[in-house]
Amino acid sequence: MGSMSKELREKQLEKAVASFKAVEASLKEKGLSDKEAAKDSVYRKLRAAVLQGKRRIAAIDSREAHVSAMKEKITKAEKVAKEKKVAAVAQTAGKAKTKTPKKKKK
Repeated sequence: MGSMSKELREKQLEKAVASFKAVEASLKEKGLSDKEAAKDSVYRKLRAAVLQGKRRIAAIDSREAHVSAMKEKITKAEKVAKEKKVAAVAQTAGKAKTKTPKKKKK
């Protein structure tokens, strides 16, 4: 299973981008146009690696955003539950104080 570390993925992306730019520059030095360069297998593989790296980083960002949103939602739900519990305790305590005394039987 691949690493899901964002820092590692960014380093991999930097290496892929550097390799891609080097190959792209060498193809331009040879006088190839963009269409002709797109037919080169090394160019295509490196371009795919760059795109894949960008997608993986975007997926990591998406997952981090989802996790933080869920944590926020859970803390909000816990806060609401705690407030309800406090309100219920206060309500029962209020009822106990307002009870009328029972009449004694004769």
